[in-house]
Amino acid sequence: MLLCGMDLVPLQNWEVGRINLHALQTFVVAARLENFRATADRLCLSQPTVSAQMRELEAELGEPLFDRSGRRVRLNAAGQSFLCHSEEILRAMDTAVAALPARRGTRKGFVIATSPEPARTLVPQVVHSLLSQHPAAEISLQVVAAERVQRMVADGQIDAGITQVAADPALQRVNCQELSREKTLLVARSRQGDPQSADWHQLLRTERLISHGNPGHLEKILKSLAGAGMEPRVLPVGDAELAKRLAIRGVGVTFLSETLARHALNSGLLGTVPTADLKLPTSSTYLLLPAEASSDFLHHFLATVGRVLGISLQTAP
Repeated sequence: MLLCGMDLVPLQNWEVGRINLHALQTFVVAARLENFRATADRLCLSQPTVSAQMRELEAELGEPLFDRSGRRVRLNAAGQSFLCHSEEILRAMDTAVAALPARRGTRKGFVIATSPEPARTLVPQVVHSLLSQHPAAEISLQVVAAERVQRMVADGQIDAGITQVAADPALQRVNCQELSREKTLLVARSRQGDPQSADWHQLLRTERLISHGNPGHLEKILKSLAGAGMEPRVLPVGDAELAKRLAIRGVGVTFLSETLARHALNSGLLGTVPTADLKLPTSSTYLLLPAEASSDFLHHFLATVGRVLGISLQTAP
């Protein structure tokens, strides 16, 4: 677990020259995932680009941030210290940019940020229904990493966020409401045999586990597997849709939410593997709003989301 505490090296003690902000953003994701390939997939970069950015950052700092063993990387003590400061820098930058009068003046309409999975499932339904009811509305969408949505809401950059990562309860500037909670399913292509009659223990001993999703959810799955004495060969891809497509191709097996797996299951491209003796985390989707936010269009937006999901939503907790 990565902790930010009183024993960290103060930022001013680092011999820093000119650090590229993009490299800093890449470092934060790489530090959380501890996998350069997954980082590249998450940020839509090439793996060589991620590796080069990390080498340049370490050269600028004069300190290695990761311990490397072959293709595996692990954040070291210096990296953990620098991670906490890096997150503070990025939060401060987001706040500074959001506060610029010119920046505020360029924002038009109702801005929604969404992480990749709801961007493929829930958000298209919501936007279609919303524009059907309000065809003159000005809406803009941004697809960003799940961990970034909370910061964008808190800093006033967007009007609403939809993501799989719940807001920090201590963050007073964000109203977080759970929109849905789904089972996590282990799915496999039929060529691995009949998934319904497969033994997941044997399947994960012989097939690659295609991993994806936000780090917290993935960590819970891997911890549950480790508790059952299972250490599968992992193919990290960082994106649920890519994981599903690879599973359909028979590259390996993967864990998906019910919604994301539904079409492939109904069409027979994938099948579910029983995991009754394996404790899996649920997959939740959250709505994040600025605290005390209220406008006529926000009420229309909440009503639309509620109608699509069959739930009731509010502007304040």
